[in-house]
Amino acid sequence: MKDMKFAWATMAVVLLWAFGCSKDDGPTVPSGTFEIDQSSMDFGHVPKGEVKSMKATVTNEGVGDLMLKEVAFSGTNASDFNLGSSIADRTIQMGGSLELEVVFEPTQIGAKEALLTINSNLGVHTVKLSGESLDPDGVVNVPDAALKTRLLGLGKTSNGTLEGYTTSIIDTNEDGEIQVSEAWAQEGLLMCLDGEVTDMTGLEAFVNIRALLISGTQVSALDLSDNQALEFVFVQDNVLTQLDISELPNLRGLYCNDNQLTSLDVSNNPELKELMVYKNQLTGLDVSQNPNLNRLVASDNQLGSLDVTNNTELVQLRVHNNQLTALDVTNNAKLIALWANGNELSQLDLSQNTLLMDLDISNNQLNTLDISKLLLLEELSCGNNQLTNLDLSNNVELKSLSCIYNALTNLDVTQNTKLISLSCFDNGLTSLDVSQNVTLQSLYCGVNQLTALDVSSNVALSYLTCEQNQLVSLNLANGVNEELFLMNAQNNDLSCIQIDEGFVPPVDWVKDETANYNSNCP
Repeated sequence: MKDMKFAWATMAVVLLWAFGCSKDDGPTVPSGTFEIDQSSMDFGHVPKGEVKSMKATVTNEGVGDLMLKEVAFSGTNASDFNLGSSIADRTIQMGGSLELEVVFEPTQIGAKEALLTINSNLGVHTVKLSGESLDPDGVVNVPDAALKTRLLGLGKTSNGTLEGYTTSIIDTNEDGEIQVSEAWAQEGLLMCLDGEVTDMTGLEAFVNIRALLISGTQVSALDLSDNQALEFVFVQDNVLTQLDISELPNLRGLYCNDNQLTSLDVSNNPELKELMVYKNQLTGLDVSQNPNLNRLVASDNQLGSLDVTNNTELVQLRVHNNQLTALDVTNNAKLIALWANGNELSQLDLSQNTLLMDLDISNNQLNTLDISKLLLLEELSCGNNQLTNLDLSNNVELKSLSCIYNALTNLDVTQNTKLISLSCFDNGLTSLDVSQNVTLQSLYCGVNQLTALDVSSNVALSYLTCEQNQLVSLNLANGVNEELFLMNAQNNDLSCIQIDEGFVPPVDWVKDETANYNSNCP
């Protein structure tokens, strides 16, 4: 009996060990990850004997080390590719990255392909490589005669400078043709301003240019995938319906306004700082991958939405004359200028935009507007909304205010002593005190319900319209009436308009026939 109990106990221990201590319960080794931002690398066209390099980044997002072991090139043209520096026996720690430079150095003419293989502690990883080697003495095909004439004239009959890059002579051997080597040698600005140009074939040979200016042409499509060194692209005022900039990782400025673009992909341009796409036909624009963007002008398109929450460096945003129903700028704390007029906005949160100096949100559907945090605001245009109240007490730097076509019954500008221009036309104002606005130069307050207006303290006033009110008192005697070039006080209930003593009003001052000028009105 005792032996049987011992046997059962022994079996229990064995079972416990077998089922409770499997091999998966041993110590776990933290694992890294291998991630590379290029699955393939196309070097484009490279003259034989020249060198072109591209970069890729290996990242470890895991919790352990990533150990790179061996790197090898294979394939028919393996000898045409190499690494700028060895990455073998390198360790990438958790959260780290390593940049590798792949070099294409062809020795023979023709298309080249190879495979880059990277062995690591996590396995084998491959990147496809391709490129085409050109005859450096070969002639670049430029079928558009007007374009060819322009290119051959650069540095001779036409010159230019843009963003620090200048044009230079292309046809250095003066044979009337553009050799591949001559195009390859161009590292500055390439420029074409010709209304007769319709085809940009040949541009792909200029792989090293840094700036491109094409304007006023009849070009409808432009593929810049071979011009990967470009930093600035000015292609405004053409008839472009297609523009491919997906292979321009160094692009800092894109100016493609005044075209016919219906779409534009800028997701592969992380260095982009300035983007001018106004006056196109865009229905959408994704700038979420452009964190360095500081100036965006996308006005006069057909945008129904725009997300700028990732663009925290934005200083200037102009999106007027679109179809926006919402706009979130709470992440754009560096904004200095915001133009969102001519949209369908019903609300706008500006509480985080304390650096704003220029704000235009006219022609929307706003019924409230809080600008109390905008202490630096100098220019405000909020006309053609549904505002019933506008608090300007904190905006002491305000110089220009336009709040026309709203439903304001009261407007206090006594704290805005730097005001130069005030337009409050067509509201429901019953009174207006401008006695503290001594720098005021223009005042447009027509079509309200004002019964009295005194501008005798406004010694800088040059323009005044106060027509279609209910004025029974108007004092213009500021001591410098000769500087008041425009005055319209028609359609009021005035019998006397007070002016400077001895001053004779010009004939182009406008008033009702029942009103008289006098230096001492009762």
